[in-house]
Amino acid sequence: RDRRDLVTCGCAAGVAAAFRAPVGGVLFALEEVTSWWRSHLMWRVFFTSAVVAVVVRSAMNWCDSGKCGHFGAGGFIIWDISG
Repeated sequence: RDRRDLVTCGCAAGVAAAFRAPVGGVLFALEEVTSWWRSHLMWRVFFTSAVVAVVVRSAMNWCDSGKCGHFGAGGFIIWDISG
């Protein structure tokens, strides 16, 4: 059960990070990943998605300051295609 819960939290965190939508991550995990949904799991998934949204927002602000190295300004673009 713990392994299933971790997979559900990880899936929700991935969707929340990719699309910057923590509620979308929770809903995706609810609809597609979870076979046994409990209210305790919903709070874990929501908390995980909220933490990921805060971390992604902080990383994007850090990249805007120009200290991001190979990443592009304003986002997580790994390759510079301006040249």
